[in-house]
Amino acid sequence: MIAQSSFHSNIFMRVKMDKYNSWNDYWNKENPEFDEVMGLTTEVFYENFRKRYPHTSADVLLDYGCGPGVLIQLLKDDCKKIIGIDASSIYVEKCKHLFQNESNVSVQQITGFHDLIELLSSEDINQVITLSVIQYFRSLDQLTEYLDIFRLSAQKKRRAVRVLIADIIPLRHRMLMDFIEILFDAVKRKYLFRYLKFIAKYLKETVINRRERKLQVDYPFFEQYASSYNLTICKINGLTNHKNRYSVEILFTP
Repeated sequence: MIAQSSFHSNIFMRVKMDKYNSWNDYWNKENPEFDEVMGLTTEVFYENFRKRYPHTSADVLLDYGCGPGVLIQLLKDDCKKIIGIDASSIYVEKCKHLFQNESNVSVQQITGFHDLIELLSSEDINQVITLSVIQYFRSLDQLTEYLDIFRLSAQKKRRAVRVLIADIIPLRHRMLMDFIEILFDAVKRKYLFRYLKFIAKYLKETVINRRERKLQVDYPFFEQYASSYNLTICKINGLTNHKNRYSVEILFTP
């Protein structure tokens, strides 16, 4: 792992989270409002993603944090195999039921990064999508550990893997802009009532239940990580509804 002290003291803010509740139990219960809105916004990501990344029948794709399986449903016919993993037992069971007749789809629950390491060692994964997930990581150290897993796996297996981390929240981010951007989309695509229900639930979780603040990361973090290991990296704007967020593509090579 690369040294973090200079990152944190000079460029980034570390957020104290000890007085906030984890999001873990939130994902292990039914959240229909989130699922509905996430499904609609994921469709936007999919359309933008497919224009930039046409897949082939040889691709083995990992959906890290697959949730209710929306992205798997959209991409399953484009890949040789698609693997969904999630920490939520509820989402994993939903996906297993939804894709039980799809021979090229597998879904499993993970309880930690050790499960991800084992999966990468047993599957020839060459594409990874991490959509709207890293904001729920607890720290930059955890994010670095996540990146290290793919870097070391590529070296060990002598196989390149392309990792797309999408919907990253930058520092000094204004959550109000997120609400407004999705509000316009909700009016345009006629899911305003469902979106307002989602917002009410989200505000309850963040204000009343005091959930952890989402992790915010500026692009120089990824840029310096890639530079440290001579990796190819690309910053991408406009893949998701949130125009004030960004995405990063990193190519991990042997």
